[in-house]
Amino acid sequence: MLYTMDASQQVRMKAAVPTDTVEVYYLADWLNHLNLFTDFQIYEILKYARPVLEQAEARNWDLDGEPLTLVVVENRWITIAGKAGFLDAHDLRLLPQLPSPGVTHILCDIMAMRAMMARRTQLLHKAGQNSTEVRKNESVETCVG
Repeated sequence: MLYTMDASQQVRMKAAVPTDTVEVYYLADWLNHLNLFTDFQIYEILKYARPVLEQAEARNWDLDGEPLTLVVVENRWITIAGKAGFLDAHDLRLLPQLPSPGVTHILCDIMAMRAMMARRTQLLHKAGQNSTEVRKNESVETCVG
């Protein structure tokens, strides 16, 4: 479940970056909420990060305590733990290192994001069950009363 992307954005994203790893789409939503990148840039960032996320999923997210963090440096360069170099989101090219040291870093702890999304999904599922139970009870009371 994505929160900042509208339905048409989600359809375009899934066509541009196909994967069965839902965390790729969670990351898309996070990148979208930063409001730094175009949809096309987000697709390219996801393509860059997707292999790392798919490998983590293949390991059943057992990373032996290793961090899994995506970093946006200076609102332009992207790197992810487990992958060498940087993706330049402006020129869409890979760089072995930054042209100069970065001052501003925006971090996404992907493991924390997974946990947050699991909690949200659980709460939404629970809320849906509660509203169904309320509707059932209201129906019974209406029929009985």
